[in-house]
Amino acid sequence: MTLWHHRLIPHTFSLLGGEPSIHPDLPEFVLLARRVWPNAHLRLVTNGFFLHRHPALPAILQRDPNTSIYLSIHHDGPEYAEKLQPVMALLKNWVRNYRIRVNIYLSFKHWTRVYRGSGNTMEPFKDEQPRQSWECCPAKYCPQLFEGKLWKCAPLEAV
Repeated sequence: MTLWHHRLIPHTFSLLGGEPSIHPDLPEFVLLARRVWPNAHLRLVTNGFFLHRHPALPAILQRDPNTSIYLSIHHDGPEYAEKLQPVMALLKNWVRNYRIRVNIYLSFKHWTRVYRGSGNTMEPFKDEQPRQSWECCPAKYCPQLFEGKLWKCAPLEAV
């Protein structure tokens, strides 16, 4: 982030991908992102299953009114909903006690398509139309930082 903070002025900066709450230093990443981009809306996109590992996180979010948690719901089935109940209870507690913002995102309704290939040979699964891959890509205007480099699209590997 520090390599790019003088070149990028994002309106919104999202911590996501993989699952950010797996990393033990997540609260420090939130603080770093805020120092680097003090005016950006900071979004923590998570499935929530490991938020309980970060008891310092709600106090950090409470001190920063321009942050929010986006809880990504990956399925609408009853088994998933049951597993999500402790996450929802934790977030309800954080909202009540820390007044943080939580948004629910039904990602399963907008799930990314499966692609084959990478770079200029990438194509939607089974339709062999690389231009369509670009046209329907939900992240085509969402630059990403990865290993100190700025990517127009996420670095993809062949399936």
